[in-house]
Amino acid sequence: MTTLPISFEFFPPKTPEGVDKLAAVRQQLYPLKPEYCSVTYGAGGSTQDGTIQAVRAILAEGFDAAPHFSCIGASKASVREQLAQFKADGIKRIVALRGDLPSGYGGFGEFKYASELVAFIREETGSHFHIEVGAYPEMHPQARNPQADLQAYVTKVKAGAEGAEYFKELVKAGEGVEKQGKKLVSEQVDAANSQIETQLNSVKSSVSEVKGKVEVQFDKIEKAFDNRVASALNRLGIPSKQDVEALSAKLDELNALLERVARTQ
Repeated sequence: MTTLPISFEFFPPKTPEGVDKLAAVRQQLYPLKPEYCSVTYGAGGSTQDGTIQAVRAILAEGFDAAPHFSCIGASKASVREQLAQFKADGIKRIVALRGDLPSGYGGFGEFKYASELVAFIREETGSHFHIEVGAYPEMHPQARNPQADLQAYVTKVKAGAEGAEYFKELVKAGEGVEKQGKKLVSEQVDAANSQIETQLNSVKSSVSEVKGKVEVQFDKIEKAFDNRVASALNRLGIPSKQDVEALSAKLDELNALLERVARTQ
């Protein structure tokens, strides 16, 4: 049975007591063998020092650690400086996020989206950092729609993000299931259409056969009826349709003869 990789996310403590408590909690969680532990990162520098201290402690305990790195309100110069500090601390993994704009900030800074931060990290440091990004199965609350949210994720991946391999595998698996489902539905529809066409042709053939038989029988009935009517009329001394038609033909012959005689005189 395949075990899915897990990671733990910690909030940086603000007091010495919090530091000790977090260290004890980590020791309880390490037996679960997380792939890495991430530590949240306050925008505008509110908790950045606590983040770095917690990440250093996790690395010292022999586990991979990734600081959350928010770019909202930041300049390229400040991000470049922080990346240098990460490298100096031996950090190899980053969770690149846009972050929420803190109260009092007047704008986004030089980065508006996480994809811009990912691209900048790649430009500045190459492949030094393994970059994690956010993905939202239930859709980001600020996204216009699920399609736009998924496109935002794709943009981050194309910019250089690596940390959503599991999400990509799920998408790949989902596409495979969808493809198989469409193929199965198509095969079933084709089979149903073929069966319907066969039955329809059979019905048409049967209708044509019955129609032919009915027409033959109707002709026989019509002839028999005409013969019986003619026979009854003859017995009553009344000329039948055939008698009238024969008489009419003889009259036509007689008229033609009289016209020829008149022309010769």
